[in-house]
Amino acid sequence: MTKIEAFKPTAGSICTLGYDEIEGVKGVSVEVREMRDAQGGSVCGLLVRVAPDQYYRDLSFVDMDEIPGLLKGFDVLLDVKANPTKFESFEVQYLTRGGFQLTAFNNWNTVCVRGTTGLTGAAAWTIAAPPPKPWV
Repeated sequence: MTKIEAFKPTAGSICTLGYDEIEGVKGVSVEVREMRDAQGGSVCGLLVRVAPDQYYRDLSFVDMDEIPGLLKGFDVLLDVKANPTKFESFEVQYLTRGGFQLTAFNNWNTVCVRGTTGLTGAAAWTIAAPPPKPWV
C-alpha cells in the first residue's frame, strides 16, 4: 500500500487535494497529486490511470519517494536489448508499492516494454516496441 492510499484524514476534518495532469499518451494519463489535512499532514505522488480500451480501466498510485527509482527502472528496462537469461523467453520487471509495473520482455525475437497498473494488472499497454515484422 502506498502512502497516498494510506492517507486518511480524520473524519469530520477538512482535506485539500491539489493535482495537475501531466502529458500522457493514448489510453494513459498521469496526475501529480498532493493531499493535506487540517492537522498539517500531507502526502505527494502520482496517479497513473490506464484505459487502453473501453473494457479495461485501472489505476495505480506512486509515492513521491518512489519516483527516482521508477525513472531509473524505466531507463534500465529501455536499455534491455537482448535476452539476459539462458531461456527462450524472459521478463525483466520493475514494480512499485501501488502495483504499477514496467516489464521488458521478448516478443518475436525483439524486446518490448509493457506497463501495467493495479495489483490485478488488468490494464496494460505497450510503452516501447519495434514496428511489427511483416509476414513472409
